[in-house]
Parts: sequence; structure tokens; C-alpha cells
Amino acid sequence: MQIQKVKIDMQGERYFRLFPWGDWHVGNANTDKEKILLDRDFILHNRMVYWIGMGDWADAIVSSDDRRYDPKCIDPKLSTPQMQYEWIEEIMAPVKAKCLGLHTGNHDDELRRRHFHDYVLGAGTDATPSGKQGLCPDLGVKYLGWDALTWLSLKNWGGPDNKGKNAERVYVIHSFHGSYGGDKMGGAVNRLVDFSADWDADIHLMGHTHWAHGWRHIRKQLQNHSKGGLQIVEKKLIYGLTGGYVRAYIEGTPSYLEKKGKHERKVGIISITIEPGRNDLHVTE
Repeated sequence: MQIQKVKIDMQGERYFRLFPWGDWHVGNANTDKEKILLDRDFILHNRMVYWIGMGDWADAIVSSDDRRYDPKCIDPKLSTPQMQYEWIEEIMAPVKAKCLGLHTGNHDDELRRRHFHDYVLGAGTDATPSGKQGLCPDLGVKYLGWDALTWLSLKNWGGPDNKGKNAERVYVIHSFHGSYGGDKMGGAVNRLVDFSADWDADIHLMGHTHWAHGWRHIRKQLQNHSKGGLQIVEKKLIYGLTGGYVRAYIEGTPSYLEKKGKHERKVGIISITIEPGRNDLHVTE
């Protein structure tokens, strides 16, 4: 478990947007690298858009992995983990200043367990032949492990009431890579809701499943206002399955989804919008 505090000066902007970005699986022949680049450029060129990394950056499957290795499923241009993580780091570098941190995933961790190099955390490992340590130390971003809580402080927001100057509003993000392996999106939804019940957070995010689906939940609270007495108020919560970039069905390159007869997933991610002035949250796919 990792925890962190992040403070962002919104500089008069009304909206803050968060991209939960992960499950790239770079090195898989069916990974849509062009879509990754499009989403990266959107983050880069839009001022108040930040991202949190959800893990499974590289497919990282090597020939000694008898259970998963299939040469037909490997991107010939990025055939080794070293090449895959170097490409990933190159893509992330222009938007590293807008990163809230990087989770690891089961593909990243399987490589660590089998071959003793952690390409995400980097700490405690030798440098690769290219001199790279790992995504987090090379990019200078927070390592979030498997599961993390982020205390996100937004300050100096704009809006119709213009009351955001020098004000602060805090949102807690609970994010984790996850391990749910069922076939149905409904099962992944249930897993996220069940696990998140243990955590008091405003935004709950789970990767791994490749489903891109977000929804809003309203929780009722009783508050005592000095002028109005007791009032029932609404607290808005966001839940999100954070998507991915592997296409299930492409001619000539079988994917693990195709082999197992699984449903196609929407390629891409969800987007969370926070308007601190109204204390409002929304999610789109």
C-alpha cells in the first residue's frame, strides 16, 4: 500500500481532469500504439489534464514463460522487455510533470519475479545496458505499487462564483491495478464496488480488466449547518474500470482474448472531471 499527498494550483481554471492511464501492454502485437500516442498528446496539450498510471505497461512475456509465450502475439518492433520499457519511457517523458504516480501490474511484476529486474520501481536493481533504472526513478514520479491512496488538494480554481482564490478542496483517490479475471464486465464492476467499500474515498479506480467503464454514485450524508440546522446532503463518488489498449480481434495476430473467446473491450480510457467550485465530479468514457 502506498499513500501520497499531491497539491495542484489550478491557476484560475474551472475544471480539473484526471486520466487513469494504463494496461498498455506494449510489445503485444495487438496493442494500439497510435491510440496511446493520441491520448498522450491530449494530456500534453491540455493545461489542466493530469494522469495516474494503472500498471501493466509492457506485455513483458519472454520465451522462458512456457504458459504465455506465443511468437505470433509479439510486436516484432518491440520484441524484448528492454525495448518495450524504453519505448514506454519515451512516450511518458513529455507528460511526466502531469503524472500523479505509476502503479505496477501483474505483467510488470511477473517479469520482476522471474528475471529480478523491476522496470517500474527500479530501486534495488542494476541499471539496464542502456543505463535505465526503471520508469519511476528515470521519470522522477511516485511509485504507487499495487494499491494506493492519493490525497489530491486542488487550489485556486475559477468559476462563476470566483471563490476559489486561495481556497482548497481535497479529493481522495483510491487506485489499484487489480486482479479480477472474469469474463463479464458486471463481475468487474462488482469486484470494484466490493473492494472499495473498505475505503473512504471520492474516486475509486481499478485496472487490469481492460473494460473502460465509469459511473457516478450518490451517497447521502447528514450535516449540521450553523444557519440551516440539520440537512441531508449528497456526496458524489466516482467508480471507474480504467480501460486498456489491446485489441481482441485483428486479422493475422491472435490475442489472448481471441484464444479464450472473450468479449472485445473498448480501446482507450475513461476521463474524470472535477469542478471544485461546485464540488462536482463526472466521468466519461
